[in-house]
Amino acid sequence: MLTLFLAAAQHRRVAVASTVAAAALVVTACAGGVETAESEPAGEAPILEIIDATPPVLTGVGPTLEKPIMLDIPEGSNSFHIEFDCEGPGEFAVQFGEMWEATAGSHRGECSSTSEFVWPITESFRSTLRIFVHDEASWTVTPAFSPMPFLSDASIGADCAAFVPIVSALSNADHGYRYYNAVDEDEWSQRIALATADLDVLVASAESELKDAFADVRATLGGDVGMALDSAYDAVTTVHTACSRNHTAVYYMAEFGG
Repeated sequence: MLTLFLAAAQHRRVAVASTVAAAALVVTACAGGVETAESEPAGEAPILEIIDATPPVLTGVGPTLEKPIMLDIPEGSNSFHIEFDCEGPGEFAVQFGEMWEATAGSHRGECSSTSEFVWPITESFRSTLRIFVHDEASWTVTPAFSPMPFLSDASIGADCAAFVPIVSALSNADHGYRYYNAVDEDEWSQRIALATADLDVLVASAESELKDAFADVRATLGGDVGMALDSAYDAVTTVHTACSRNHTAVYYMAEFGG
């Protein structure tokens, strides 16, 4: 799966001040996977039982560049839960799993807050826990592995999948005009009109909590040539966040740039 990280597609707003080097995490033995539930809120599946071999509390300052986090996943783990506390400037992103894995995902938010996140674990899961924060931000991770499976919301998953071609079309129109000189003003207008029509259909048909977020994207789309998505950044980020928590990530199908 391609990365869902919005900043890369927007060519603006760096979410964190530093990048993180990857560290390999070998899964010793895992089972289970992602289950769907029509009525369960995304990312809020209860952790009813904790496996004894839970790692200790982890702390650090800045991104995990010099000392990447390496964990052993206990046998029988089906989900991974963390409480993440961050104090300092800027935003954070926490990633568990390699981005090519279907169940991998990044969660993000503002520092100076405490958040809880859950990831599913599958049989072939090979993963790393990465912390992206400002160099001066301190963080604490309280991890727990559970045999309980992660429950994704099927309606959110369907709406996230439907949003992918729409946001990709909007992004390709903007980037084709602004960065690659591959789209002229007339073609940009045509592309935006078609994508906007598809977005209107999605706003009307969405059956999950994303319905209002899609409406916000529609309402905040900009009219300046090559910048339709710029003014909708916050609304699109809301969609990304909900889809990430549900582990049905939004990604971009790039038409330009290789």
